[in-house]
Amino acid sequence: LLRQGEYARALSALEHAAARTEDPDLRQGARLYQGIALAHVGDYARARPFLDEAVSVTTDPGRLAEAYLWRGRLGVRSGGVDEGLSDLDRAQQSDPGLRISVLFERLALGVATDDRAMAFGAAADLLDQPDAGPLADSVSAVVKRAALRWGPGPAAALLAPARVGDFPPAPRDRLLLERVALLAEAGDTLAVESEAGWAAQGATPGAVAARMMVARVRLRRLEEVAELDRVRSLLLPAGGDPAVAELAGHIRRVEVLEGWGTPADPVPWFVAAELARDRLAAPRLARGLFLRFASEAPDSPWAGKAVLAALATTPDPRSDSALRAGLESRDNDPYVAEARSDRPTDGVLGLLELRLDQMIRDWRVRADVEVERRDLFLRGVDTLGAVSGGLE
Repeated sequence: LLRQGEYARALSALEHAAARTEDPDLRQGARLYQGIALAHVGDYARARPFLDEAVSVTTDPGRLAEAYLWRGRLGVRSGGVDEGLSDLDRAQQSDPGLRISVLFERLALGVATDDRAMAFGAAADLLDQPDAGPLADSVSAVVKRAALRWGPGPAAALLAPARVGDFPPAPRDRLLLERVALLAEAGDTLAVESEAGWAAQGATPGAVAARMMVARVRLRRLEEVAELDRVRSLLLPAGGDPAVAELAGHIRRVEVLEGWGTPADPVPWFVAAELARDRLAAPRLARGLFLRFASEAPDSPWAGKAVLAALATTPDPRSDSALRAGLESRDNDPYVAEARSDRPTDGVLGLLELRLDQMIRDWRVRADVEVERRDLFLRGVDTLGAVSGGLE
């Protein structure tokens, strides 16, 4: 019952056993586990006498180690840090098999008390234990608390030893992906590329997620459509994953649409820009495509909309002032007028939006068809290659 988390039923059964048994060894064991059950439910005041008694009278090394472990946990969680740490050390000395549990307690305590030396030391040792895999979720929870207290950078550093330690592969990869996410939150894009790139080389389920993380980081930074090829190549080995296939499809659509745009018919650039912004989360690329539309087709009725979209997508101090100044000269642009809210657009804006929406839908359908055609062609080439290889 205790292992299943049914603490109320466990307490009742243990109390009954301790009261009825005439075997002193069984009574000592029952009273020890009463203390542990009470500690589980946070009733430290009632738990402490049971644990003190167990430490005083228990001769069994295993039970003594458990008593020290739980009294140590109780101590550090109720403010008696020094005494609690001493008990944790005694627990490990009595039973070296409790080393992993003690290391985790030190990690959690280090974060809770802002003792970074303790936290980082415990993390380094814990993440080098081949039998510590079952604690991966608990470690993750502590790291999340560290991120709230110290920020994502230091929290990510807590997980750095997992890369070279003997932590089991599957839970290790989950923790490393969490580290990558924290590094991304901290803005350390170079570290994200390095860490996620390393994880992506593996064959575990985490490798797919790692490729997606690197792809997302690269998409946020890139500015030219030509750079998309590098991202697509990164995703290619994981193309069987639905999320990867969806992202790769959007990349192809942007490439196709960018190639179709011309000064005489610039709408494909606008469609590509919206896809880059909304589907690829590539704001710099989207900005460039919006501005290409406006510069290549300055007389288009949607040129002002494109400039406004570029300004809203991502700021760029190098050119924003000039772009805003250029908007000032567009006195008759209904989109600029709407943005200023200085005069009504007399329904012109609504008509323009209807026309643009229809063209966007048409171009998206064409892009979908073209991407599907290219995918079928590539699959056909792969099949032909496989057949030819089998005939040789």
